[in-house]
Amino acid sequence: ELAATDELTGFRCETVVLIAPVESPAAIERAAHGIPVIVVGRDLSESGFDTVRSRGDRGIALLADHLVGLGHRDIAYLHGAEMFEAAPRLAGYCERMVANDLPQRIIEMQGGYTEASGARAVRQLLVSDEPLPSAVMCSNDQAAHGVMQELRRIGLLVPHEVSITGFDDIALSRLPFIDLTTAHQDPRELAEAVIRTAVIRISEDPDGDIATLIDAPPLLRGSTTRPRR
Repeated sequence: ELAATDELTGFRCETVVLIAPVESPAAIERAAHGIPVIVVGRDLSESGFDTVRSRGDRGIALLADHLVGLGHRDIAYLHGAEMFEAAPRLAGYCERMVANDLPQRIIEMQGGYTEASGARAVRQLLVSDEPLPSAVMCSNDQAAHGVMQELRRIGLLVPHEVSITGFDDIALSRLPFIDLTTAHQDPRELAEAVIRTAVIRISEDPDGDIATLIDAPPLLRGSTTRPRR
């Protein structure tokens, strides 16, 4: 990332866009050589960078409301703590559980937002002393795919025995045999926000950072239904 940023500034570009950078703000600042930086998918606004992010907290909260509305009362959440956008998504789940006076069941996924991490989390739920939850909320679509595959492998039906939700709305989630209920991140809307921010920064140079939050509305599909008896 730092080498790429340094190379871009060498081409005399007027701003640099970084998508979910893992480097420290100070290292990014040095590599950018004073050129404005827009960060997508990671909240670095407190470090003085312009940011564009999806509203993960609200997206997850609306999915939780959907499950509660269906009658679910035992809702687990798979938390990918290693990812930058994990904290606001977890906050959305916790807030809705508290608001509906429901218990929180948080399973921390190891290894990031992957299918394998989702499958491992299901195995954790199966060996738990607690009953299997009637719904599992996943912090991204890839983990949700792993959950669905593992549940089906052991003979449990989705959504009739366990409802599943994700976050992102990647192309795979729209396939008929997956049909995942999820929160939609709109790449075009994010990209347009990035370009608007770049134009403002270059042409007007406003004081302070520009922080843009994009809604992630729920898309209700076939992976959720009323809870089993």
